[in-house]
Amino acid sequence: KDESPQARIRSAIRAYAHWIAGNPEFFRFMVDEGNLSNSRTRWLVDTHLKPRFKLIREAGLAHALAIDEDAIPHAFFALSGAAGLIFAVSANSRRLTGLNPKKSETIEAHANFVAKLFGP
Repeated sequence: KDESPQARIRSAIRAYAHWIAGNPEFFRFMVDEGNLSNSRTRWLVDTHLKPRFKLIREAGLAHALAIDEDAIPHAFFALSGAAGLIFAVSANSRRLTGLNPKKSETIEAHANFVAKLFGP
């Protein structure tokens, strides 16, 4: 609570990147299921995503990123993709770049990059 909104956002982004690195199937699941509109995906959105989206909004994301409140949905999805894609397609990431997304130094570098990208 003593941190600035910008520092809190950077910490949250880094934590999310580390979490998604260890749970890449979640990102793949969200992409695969994201175009469906059935009871399971409605439950997932209502139970898990909406509360987090609300928390992000209330945490001052717009202020921390110096964006309009109307841009929060775009920031939410941009951040989700930026943090997670390298881990969700790790075989392709490794072949393309030579980086191993499962190595701790790659995870740390990616978390720092995304936090810097989104957290001024």
